[in-house]
Amino acid sequence: DPNSGLTEHEFDHVFIGEYNGVPKPNPEEINDWKWVTPTELKADLTKNPDHYTPWLKPAFEGLVRRNRIKL
Repeated sequence: DPNSGLTEHEFDHVFIGEYNGVPKPNPEEINDWKWVTPTELKADLTKNPDHYTPWLKPAFEGLVRRNRIKL
């Protein structure tokens, strides 16, 4: 954990897909959401890291390195 300095060994699951509709998240399950492109997410992870879980940035960067996400 970048904030506490502790180390965890876990698998972070990131699901990738395409959807042409409008998402309808369950408000009982999530607090907030937004629809962004991978390029917008990369920029916002740098600009506003506190808006995201600490694990999203390394997981996202790994997907970019492995060509699973195109910027």
